[in-house]
Amino acid sequence: MSFFFKSASLSFRQLKNSDKELYISLYTDPIVMQYIAEPLSKTTAARMFEAQLKPWGVKSTHMLNLVITEISSDLDIGVCGVVTRSLLSKQAEVGMVFLPEFHSKGYGTETLTRLSKYAFKELGYNKLSGPPFPSNKASIKIMQKSGYKFEATLRQNQFLNGKYHDTPFYTLLKDECTYLD
Repeated sequence: MSFFFKSASLSFRQLKNSDKELYISLYTDPIVMQYIAEPLSKTTAARMFEAQLKPWGVKSTHMLNLVITEISSDLDIGVCGVVTRSLLSKQAEVGMVFLPEFHSKGYGTETLTRLSKYAFKELGYNKLSGPPFPSNKASIKIMQKSGYKFEATLRQNQFLNGKYHDTPFYTLLKDECTYLD
């Protein structure tokens, strides 16, 4: 199965071997990783990259990683993805990371709305979720602008900077999504 789709300013395609440098630069960058986890070493990021190249289907336990390309410049600017959390109830978690120079350009909302639409219509999910880090106000705003609703607080859900953090849990249901048409 080939994974490719577009939005107004961006295109999305499945991760491939030639994306290794982009992937490593994202996951080793302290700015990119500040709300996710400690930045990875280049060796760990390279190992993680190789694991993400396996074929993907909704039954997969690894994330479908999609490279985000800015159409106007043809530059690869980030990675987004979806991973199944419950096959029975058709639930998945979404995520995205961008190179720092592409932060605050509106691409987060454009990516999340287009990825959500694709996940509902093409991949058959019924519920999408995301647990943004509580101090990542930009990510929370993106989720809200994309129609995601606060559902719960996950207690001590994330370990970062030497301590546990509660994380807000945002979800979007297929029948509540206003941009599927």
